[in-house]
Amino acid sequence: EWAATSFPIPPAIASQAVDIEFLWVAGSLEPAGATPNVKIVPTHTYETCPRDVDLVLVGGPLVSHRPEKSLEFFRDIFGKEEKGKEGRGKGKDGVVLMTTCTGSMWVAASGVLDGRKCTTNRMALQRAGITGGSAGSPRPVGG
Repeated sequence: EWAATSFPIPPAIASQAVDIEFLWVAGSLEPAGATPNVKIVPTHTYETCPRDVDLVLVGGPLVSHRPEKSLEFFRDIFGKEEKGKEGRGKGKDGVVLMTTCTGSMWVAASGVLDGRKCTTNRMALQRAGITGGSAGSPRPVGG
């Protein structure tokens, strides 16, 4: 409904839009910084976030950002990965993992990507081996 009233989208297309509930997860409920100088108020902490999600999108923080609670969260959500349709990796209960920038390095530090094929930012390939975790053979994406 918001999109239909905010953008000039033909009603026939807008009526097919899927409602999505976005959860912003962090170590606390304090406003979290993001680039470029954006503050986002988390909806949940790593401990309080529901585990029955369909997709987890992990952004690329500083390579030094690896809170233990976040790693536990990743292990809880993706601890028992299995092969999904068309060879795509899915977490337990079919949760899909997507990362941007260096987010795959953050998730890899939790160990849930061990032995899995994954991608990371081309500029991050050299650092991928020094941040913890063993993500198989990272394939570069983008720039």
